[in-house]
Amino acid sequence: MSLHALFTKHIYWPFTQKIKNEYTALAFKELNESQWKSQDELLSIQWKGVLRTVNKATQEIPYYQKKCREVGWESKKSNFSYENCRGESI
Repeated sequence: MSLHALFTKHIYWPFTQKIKNEYTALAFKELNESQWKSQDELLSIQWKGVLRTVNKATQEIPYYQKKCREVGWESKKSNFSYENCRGESI
């Protein structure tokens, strides 16, 4: 690999990603690692992302706070998890 290619790959590109607050390199790394995970591991990762998103929305957005109260969503409820919802339509 040429010096230019090494510089671009390991210094310039990561630096510009950080400056622009873009996380392409991190996303690529996560995707590259996830290809070896089992279906259950991937579903668990996805479910954690859903919970993070919904919990953040219920903490910061009044509309979602109201809606979650209406349906009985408790973001800190310990028994509400992907494992408990498996087989149910979400």
